[in-house]
Amino acid sequence: MGDITRNLSRWEFACKCGCGLSEPHPLLVCSIQDVIDTAGVETAIITSGSRCEIHHQYLLNKGESAELSKHRIWMPSNYSLAADVVFRGADLALVVNTARVHPVFTEGGLGLYLGKANRLHMDVRGTKARWGSVDGKQVSFQDALSELHRRKKP
Repeated sequence: MGDITRNLSRWEFACKCGCGLSEPHPLLVCSIQDVIDTAGVETAIITSGSRCEIHHQYLLNKGESAELSKHRIWMPSNYSLAADVVFRGADLALVVNTARVHPVFTEGGLGLYLGKANRLHMDVRGTKARWGSVDGKQVSFQDALSELHRRKKP
């Protein structure tokens, strides 16, 4: 049970450094909830939401964040625009396709990460951006989606 939407709570979007920063954009939160509802997701886990500047710099120095990460607080909105989400109890390909046609994410960012924990980066940047990663190697979004379908086959 969430305190922002039915499934999502503010604490889930908090910066992982422990500073307590949690300012997800309302459109991001509502749109993730739409995808959860439409795709029939049992559980959605926010693995990365808002990031303070100190945590952003730490991840940037480790090569684990982009210079212009949408997880940071963006002006003039004063919100973070992104979340990385692990979806449990649903077909990830269905979730990705649901997000791809959602009005907010058709003009936002989607990054598909396949590895130990498959996750989907979702952001409301206002311009279309797509990318992928398979086992730590940067690939196109389409190549990551093809790999997802390949891994699903028995």
